[in-house]
Amino acid sequence: MKSTKYILFLVYVINFFRAVLAFKVSSVSQFEDHDLVNFYKPSAQNLYNVYVTNDPDFLFLSGLVTPLFPIFLKIFGYDLLAQFVYIMVFTLILILVYKITIKLASKKIAAIAILLVSVEPSLFISSLSLAPELLFSFVLTLALYFGVCKPIKNIELNYLVLAILLGISVLIRPVALIMVICLVAFWIITYYQTSQNIFLYISMIVPVFAFIWSSRNLIVHGFFNISWISSNNILWYEGVPALSEAKDISFEEAAKTESTLRNLKIGANPSVLESYNYNSKRGLELIFEYPIGWVQSHLMGIGKILFGVYKSKHRIIDQEVFGVNDQVIQSIHFIILGFITLIIWMLFLNGVSQFHKLDILNSRLSFLILIAILLPATGQVAYARFRSPVIPIICIVAAIGTQNLLNKIYKVTKWKK
Repeated sequence: MKSTKYILFLVYVINFFRAVLAFKVSSVSQFEDHDLVNFYKPSAQNLYNVYVTNDPDFLFLSGLVTPLFPIFLKIFGYDLLAQFVYIMVFTLILILVYKITIKLASKKIAAIAILLVSVEPSLFISSLSLAPELLFSFVLTLALYFGVCKPIKNIELNYLVLAILLGISVLIRPVALIMVICLVAFWIITYYQTSQNIFLYISMIVPVFAFIWSSRNLIVHGFFNISWISSNNILWYEGVPALSEAKDISFEEAAKTESTLRNLKIGANPSVLESYNYNSKRGLELIFEYPIGWVQSHLMGIGKILFGVYKSKHRIIDQEVFGVNDQVIQSIHFIILGFITLIIWMLFLNGVSQFHKLDILNSRLSFLILIAILLPATGQVAYARFRSPVIPIICIVAAIGTQNLLNKIYKVTKWKK
């Protein structure tokens, strides 16, 4: 169909522009963000000392940064080669989304799906930074590809590959641990519903990687978890926002109060284990002391994640990149990206009503991954970047929503005639 060809041509144009922008960004040192400079790059540069010898000078990083993204950086570096590889990763995501959507709908809807992925602001902009989000998104999309398209003739092998990929994802982004826990429960329930042993097997495979790395942290650091970032998040991104909402004070003021208390309790330079134990305990105390404030902070965070525009130095039109006046340009930037975000979510809501009619296992799996990634990330300090790993799933559903909307329009116009 001609319309499909036009959509695909538009996808090519957008991604050519994105590739040019990506190389422009790397040439002005915008490819490096805070996390890369302070955590991922040092971990990659000292890979052996951080993860093998457990050098005391790197224990902070050893308990914080999971190993797969630093290994990626060690292989591809931090400059143009890494940017080129990231462009290839983004392209692979588009190919996988196209194949998944064809399986679920049609070529035209698949073309719309990759168009939506190409223009969705949070994934577009976050992929310009050398950060783990894009790699994480790729692994999730690849896992979904094996679950939906089943490219291996032996159906059960597809589920095993899916389970391994989802298990590996926790070693890229620790936030995937919540997803893994949810999936284990999902597949155990599916096993009891279907009596198919494969679902019992994959429910045991998915948590293996998390268990191995948590055991390693228990031996090295004394805590059983993927990363001590979880305890940090419990205090600073769960407990402190609960306090902030309950007391009607700013996040900064609440954080300053808790930081002072923390220094009094465990000092300014505690060990990794001391920090992990204190943050976990104090964060939970604040959550249970101010449950309404905690709920309020998450409701606010849901809005920020779903509808927020990614505010960062990486912009579609940027003064440093293109040498244009930045003030007016940024207002246009937020209006355009906010409008695109709103359109995608409207299509997504339209698609939900159709998506559940597809293969029930695929639809449940997709929504479970989506919810398990988004909900834990919500909070007072949440922002649009947190939704970027699941944008492919969101856009697949939104594209199916486009089909549903077009069908309704066709019926209305046909009725009027």
